[in-house]
Amino acid sequence: MAMHILVTGETSGFIALQKLIPPTHIVEWVNFQDLYHQEPGSWNLLIDTTLDDNPERLDLYSTYSNRPVMGRAVKHSLAAMASKYGKNIECALMGINCLPGFDFRPHFEISLFQSTEKDTLENIMSLVGLPYTLVADRPGMVSPRIITMIINEAAFLLQEEGATQRGIDTAMKLGTNYPFGPLEWADTIGIGTVVEILDAIYEDTHDDRYKVAPLLRRMARLQEKFYS
Repeated sequence: MAMHILVTGETSGFIALQKLIPPTHIVEWVNFQDLYHQEPGSWNLLIDTTLDDNPERLDLYSTYSNRPVMGRAVKHSLAAMASKYGKNIECALMGINCLPGFDFRPHFEISLFQSTEKDTLENIMSLVGLPYTLVADRPGMVSPRIITMIINEAAFLLQEEGATQRGIDTAMKLGTNYPFGPLEWADTIGIGTVVEILDAIYEDTHDDRYKVAPLLRRMARLQEKFYS
């Protein structure tokens, strides 16, 4: 069955999804405001690649009765966003990790607002033809939580002059076979986004491993990068 998938949010996220979703499906980018004029019955799946930057969009999405809606839920959990912006959540709401730097992988991390939607998720991903892992609805999900913690530790090391930027990245790529070094990955994700994720995880866990390195927070405020 060919699916009609609408994607809203950043166009970079749409381009990444286009590359991953088999061409048998229709993947169409749409401006968020245009969704007010779209009939929910005209599409099979809606993906918002920046929902955790725009959680107020749940005011609209929550009204899509029984329609599957996936939104990025890395900076904030679905539950946190829904408690503030959702009314009665009538859609099948799911979280997805589609951050820059993770969107090249054909294996998705997905969370659920309601555990009763497991069958809906299984059906959608089977039709789309992509593997996924179901993760808890928590800030950071899984791989972003691990990678942002490593980025934070690398920033502490750089701040303490324990190694150079390139030395840290080279050592990590050679030692772990990661596609990026941690500081390269920070630039790819966006240092401001890394700080937001770390702050959200710390608020959720109160684990000192997620206290943001002063260097990282300063760079986020100044909108700097590790590499120009």
